[in-house]
Amino acid sequence: MFKIGRNSQDDKNTEKKDLVILRHLKDINDLRNSRDSGIEEGQEELISSISERIVSSIKAHNIKILILTISTKKRVVESTNLIVDSIRNQNPEIKVVVSEEENLIDLDHGDFVLPTDYRVGDYFQPFEVAWKAFLVEAFDNDNPDYQFGDSVVDDNGISKYPDLEKVFTRFGESQIDINLRLYKSIVNGHRNKEKIIRPHILNIIVTHSLPYAILKQLVDVAYKIKNEDVCFETGELFKECWGMYKEDNNKYDFGFGDLSEIDIGLLQEKKFIDILLNEISFLESKYEKKV
Repeated sequence: MFKIGRNSQDDKNTEKKDLVILRHLKDINDLRNSRDSGIEEGQEELISSISERIVSSIKAHNIKILILTISTKKRVVESTNLIVDSIRNQNPEIKVVVSEEENLIDLDHGDFVLPTDYRVGDYFQPFEVAWKAFLVEAFDNDNPDYQFGDSVVDDNGISKYPDLEKVFTRFGESQIDINLRLYKSIVNGHRNKEKIIRPHILNIIVTHSLPYAILKQLVDVAYKIKNEDVCFETGELFKECWGMYKEDNNKYDFGFGDLSEIDIGLLQEKKFIDILLNEISFLESKYEKKV
């Protein structure tokens, strides 16, 4: 059972205000409609397990209000509704508030031209190629505004990734896009912290694996910043996060229905918020054509 108020980076002189992050339930692997599909049936046992853990912590810490801030994607909305229903069945007295947050959506993968005989769950090789290209371009080739699915055509009309030619009717987001969204979400939370960060309130974010990994990396960076153990240029925070992922990617893995705590107190430190504001301003200025 997760325990509010405990954190691996504990500091006895700092009051912990933990934020619980929940990944949506296992979703239907449907590549149509911008991959905005619902969840698979038959996950009652997982739903019950998740809700029991949340209700246990609600009772243990005298929580009066449960606030869920969720991605707007169908798989997240459906997961949240089922889990909230289960929580209310176990604890009818708890007040539950659900708020959708567009900034918490997964990386937008764009729209593809699928085979005419495509069926839900089919393997689609260009999608795998697109992911590999995205990681190479965004990080290895220092091209963070590379959009997911772009075949990168040079002046001679030659594609760097020919397997992606004529596959995407709309390219997806860039690494800059998703990082900017999450930076803004943290800043928005800071501006509203007096309303939502209270002893009798449990805050849960329901999102996807990539946003979770980035948020967790940001917490680790914030911890280093607080302890003056890291240094990077403005505009390179996302690179610092990527370096952490490459160093220990297992640390940031997040399975379907997993619950994890992050130290929201670290994300609310003024020094870190000021860095985020500078990052947002710099990236929006440098990549203004893409965001």
